[in-house]
Amino acid sequence: MKIEMTKLTAGQEGQMATMIAEAFKKVKLEENPKMDEVLEKLKTLGEENDALRVEFDQLKEKMTKLDGSAETTSVVIVQDSDNFWKEV
Repeated sequence: MKIEMTKLTAGQEGQMATMIAEAFKKVKLEENPKMDEVLEKLKTLGEENDALRVEFDQLKEKMTKLDGSAETTSVVIVQDSDNFWKEV
């Protein structure tokens, strides 16, 4: 899975990290929030900042497959040298 981002400045990278952290904080209303709730919060935050839009359909598809799994699974997304975000 590759989540392509616009070219980001260092400040925008920090904003993206903050957006993701805020989305996770906002869905901690339940002990085990559904991944759809997390993704919806991320989408809302992304729509508020045009420079930081993410390909949410791909991410949602991947995370939906992981949601409810008996196994503990983590997805780490990093930025590569071409300023693209990718799963590692």
